[in-house]
Amino acid sequence: MSTTGKPIPQARSPHLKGTLLLILALLAVFLLLEGDGQRTLFQAGNGLAASSGSFVQPVLNPAQVDELHHLGKPISYKQLASLYVARMTLDEELGQLFAVQNRYPLYGADIEQTLEQFHIGGVILYQWQMLSFDQARHDVAQMQKHATFPLLISTDEEGGTVDRLSNIY
Repeated sequence: MSTTGKPIPQARSPHLKGTLLLILALLAVFLLLEGDGQRTLFQAGNGLAASSGSFVQPVLNPAQVDELHHLGKPISYKQLASLYVARMTLDEELGQLFAVQNRYPLYGADIEQTLEQFHIGGVILYQWQMLSFDQARHDVAQMQKHATFPLLISTDEEGGTVDRLSNIY
């Protein structure tokens, strides 16, 4: 502790930069050895190909559902999330980390393709994309329909003079 009562920052290890460079180099070598260098993450044939579909597909097959009947009580959200993640491909897991913004005011083919191809986890909407309640509801329903998993829909609502939801309520 310093005389002001604040902790004294610890000096970083001089080997930290070298260690990070070594890790990055090993990662690059692994990625090159993993394939012939011509494949991409979303290319078909590498086991990570993007699949499209509605999020309303059953999470469990009938045999798995039958195995859960003995539980006697509903499963928790954490257990349900674990079931979703256990069935995800690497592409789907990575896509769930991203939230995107539609660059157009209305739902269109570009956001649909992004949702289906990259398995996006969320979408942020701004005031200029929520022109009316019915239009916003329609666009969100279309996005959910074309998402691999349920989307987290968000907005940048600060309150006060910034009111992004004024067009829909």
